[in-house]
Amino acid sequence: MPIKKYKKYNTATLIVAAGSGVRFGSSMPKQFFQINGMSLLEMTLVSFSRFCLKGPLVVTFGTGMEEKITSIISKIPWHGIKKVIQGGKTRQESVFNGLKYLESQKPDYVLIHDSVRPFVTREMISDVMEGAFSCKAAIPAVPVSDTLKKTTGDNIITETVARKDLWQAQTPQAFLFEHILDAHKHCMKNGFKATDDASVIEYIGSPVKIVPGSSNNFKITTPGDIKLAKAILTMEG
Repeated sequence: MPIKKYKKYNTATLIVAAGSGVRFGSSMPKQFFQINGMSLLEMTLVSFSRFCLKGPLVVTFGTGMEEKITSIISKIPWHGIKKVIQGGKTRQESVFNGLKYLESQKPDYVLIHDSVRPFVTREMISDVMEGAFSCKAAIPAVPVSDTLKKTTGDNIITETVARKDLWQAQTPQAFLFEHILDAHKHCMKNGFKATDDASVIEYIGSPVKIVPGSSNNFKITTPGDIKLAKAILTMEG
């Protein structure tokens, strides 16, 4: 689906950048780690800015990050308003804070994306938006290819899990705005803990459509992922 087909919609973009990046093993949150002189957050924002989406851009921040993220977001060309919002203790809380701010902007749809997935493509945004048009909620994902094992608490295998129909979820995840906001409100009220926004929709019993993701659209989590990101940039350059 051509990007221009949904430019008429007020599509907000919410980038979650409040995490501390504990698993990254650095005193610096991973969204600020630089590759070729550009932070991962800036790389991600630049990727989205190329698509010229019509709607606001919101980036959540964690404690002590506001000034740095404000500086980064100020460099990004964007057709709509740009805003940084205080995140929460969890990703779920950070997204909810961003959605509550966006409620006053009255977007039709919202794209929610991790700040450390810098290799999102035009095709992926197009596909996930088309999925949201047809189903109110859509995510990119890749089929699980490795053999999966279930274990006991002391790491003894109890069974091999069939990988048929199993998918590895990615972002950006796209939603009809009122649908995802109502789902988040319901989950927060009932204490449901979610690891992504698709599971929030699943919790209220609504369907979520899967569209093709990409192995390059990985979430940078460990220092080893930086080497892979550099390799991708080298190939693209």
